This record gives sequence, structure tokens and C-alpha cells, in this order.
Amino acid sequence: MTNEPWHLQNIGSVEMIELPSSWLEAPTGEPFGGRILRKFYPPENPEVKFCHYERQIPLSTPASKAFSATLYAEFHELSDDEISALSEVLEGMSNRQNFQVRKAYTCYLNSRRVIRVEGRWSTANTETIACFLDVNGRAEQVEQIYFTCPEDIFADLRDQVVKEIFLSVVWKR
Repeated sequence: MTNEPWHLQNIGSVEMIELPSSWLEAPTGEPFGGRILRKFYPPENPEVKFCHYERQIPLSTPASKAFSATLYAEFHELSDDEISALSEVLEGMSNRQNFQVRKAYTCYLNSRRVIRVEGRWSTANTETIACFLDVNGRAEQVEQIYFTCPEDIFADLRDQVVKEIFLSVVWKR
């Protein structure tokens, strides 16, 4: 990754994110089920990805209540019961057969409350750091930003990506 970022602007709840200048955006497919996924990657290794995943459909009432209760409680590590209750929010990351949660907790990401989940996709042998946020302040819609890459290079990239990309996020007001 280089020190010369380019600015991704006006994407969902994000006003701006700095990405390394050499990174490219994968072609965006048609929205599916009210979902828009944008992927960014270094050209030398397209398996290293920073993604923005916007869900434009509302959560079910039970999922919205669970999301609100977890996200807006005092900052804490998520229990197994909370992870299960958040299955609609976390989607595949709540499936213990496919995803091994290493850490799941609530925190701020640059002044915005998020649920942060870190772990490993078993079948893909990739590691992921994901932040789930409440789009409208009513816990009805979820937006997600995440970094994922092969587990054999994750440790080498993790701190740099967190510092250079995640901490560069500027949220819309």
C-alpha cells in the first residue's frame, strides 16, 4: 500500500474514505435484494479487499430491536446469545459453521457507534474485520464496511489497513 491515498466520496453513510492510490474498484454488479456491494483492492492482489455493503431494505422488527439493544447499550463484548439474536444484521458472520468469531464488540469508529466483528471464514480461509452501523439512528437499516484477505497475509496487513483505511472514514452528518 502506498502513502498517497485517493478519496472515495459519498457512499452510503460515508462522506469519505481514503484508499491507497494504487487500489482499484471492482465492477459493481446490479443491486440484489436492495443490497449494493462495492469492492476495492490492490491490483497485485485482488483477494485483499476493502468493501462497502449497503442494505437498503429494513430489518425485521425483532432484528431491529436486537440491533438497537446491542448497539446502544454500554460498550461491551457481544455474548453468543447476542450474536445469535443479530443473525439478520451479521448475516453469514453469525453462522458458526462458516465463520469463527474471534472478537465481537461495540465501539466507536470515528465518532459513530458500530458493532465490530473480527474472525475467520472457514471455507474461504480468509480473515475479516467488519463494522456494522445503524444507517438512520433507528436501527432499521444496516450498512457495513469491512476488510477481508487470505489468512496467511492478514497479520501483515491488519494494522496498516485499520490505521490507513478504517481510521480515515468520515461519516456524513
